[in-house]
Amino acid sequence: MAITKMLQKTTEASYFKGSIPMEYKYTAGVAGELFLKALRDEGKLLAGVCPECGFSYLPARMFCERCFTGIEKFNDAGLYGILLAYTIAFENFKGEPLDEPVVYGLINIHGTDTTLIHRLGGKNMENLCIGEEIKAILTPKNKRQGQITDILYFEKV
Repeated sequence: MAITKMLQKTTEASYFKGSIPMEYKYTAGVAGELFLKALRDEGKLLAGVCPECGFSYLPARMFCERCFTGIEKFNDAGLYGILLAYTIAFENFKGEPLDEPVVYGLINIHGTDTTLIHRLGGKNMENLCIGEEIKAILTPKNKRQGQITDILYFEKV
């Protein structure tokens, strides 16, 4: 079957079981580096605002993904946001059981148009509700490394 032929049934597809060893390096890019440095050095979450359409990205971006305009203005979005959704993980990414379940949330930081997925924790986790105000809890300044994990978790306000 040619690669361009569309399959009509899933039973027509062939597959093989196995693994492909892959290694890669991911760089944060210019805007990502600005975001991570601001998080590490100042305890700020930087958002990039498109000068053309006004869309606000967190983490910051170098160009608008909607209108392709370059973004040069970055501002402190604050540490507060709204919980849009959450899930509880009982296994790690390899499918192995966790000692303790981990709660992850989909978060919209106030004043931004994008969402961030991060760990939830802290007080009152048993009464968690969609739409609640939450706040980023950061690693102490002297222990920050310029990584997204410098945000320990988000907790209810």
